[in-house]
Amino acid sequence: MRNGVKTKLFAYLRTTLSPPLGLAAKALAYMLIVGTGSLIADGARAECLSDASRFANKPNQERYNALKKPNTQAVREECWDEIIREKTWTENNVPCVSQPLFDKVIGKVSNGNRWAALFIAANLNRLDGGDLEDGLVALGLTMNKDPSLVLRLYRDGIIPEAAFKWCVASRPLKLVDNDTATLAFLKQRRKKILSVKMRELVDAKKTALASLDEAIRDYQRHAIEEQTQ
Repeated sequence: MRNGVKTKLFAYLRTTLSPPLGLAAKALAYMLIVGTGSLIADGARAECLSDASRFANKPNQERYNALKKPNTQAVREECWDEIIREKTWTENNVPCVSQPLFDKVIGKVSNGNRWAALFIAANLNRLDGGDLEDGLVALGLTMNKDPSLVLRLYRDGIIPEAAFKWCVASRPLKLVDNDTATLAFLKQRRKKILSVKMRELVDAKKTALASLDEAIRDYQRHAIEEQTQ
């Protein structure tokens, strides 16, 4: 409830109720205001949970717009909270944690869904630790399917330069202990980036290739060092 509405409500109660009932009326008004605010907040959370679930299951433009703040690409706070909400349980006496909706969105990004990719790219500043790494690796995987999408997100300033360079040179978790497979994977990504011919993406493409080539040289150097040991 807006502050102006609160002020008018209290003023009305003060002028229309007799003095003995004034304090009780004020207390009642306060409870009504607080209760209404709580109901509105609960309603917003429920709406966001529904919108977040629908988006995570099948990201598209309509469902993305339902999560956003007006005139921005950023997601509303209460809806973001639902996306990253953790689910905890115990399995064989071991505490377990997952983020069901966030993990679904990451999976969609990895498979090249443009709206899921935009969602993660526009909210990278809200991520840290393992969530941030998962987001960047997923955007990197998108480059193997639709490199122009990630190049455009960088060109438009949605992905910061440092994050862009990191995601371009990233590799999926399954390749962490296999430099030979990593090299093949990154070289394939390089071919995909080279296939982009749009003039408006030339600068983004140069930045991506420079970062990727540096990563490839590092992995090649490391592979040679391992062979000589």
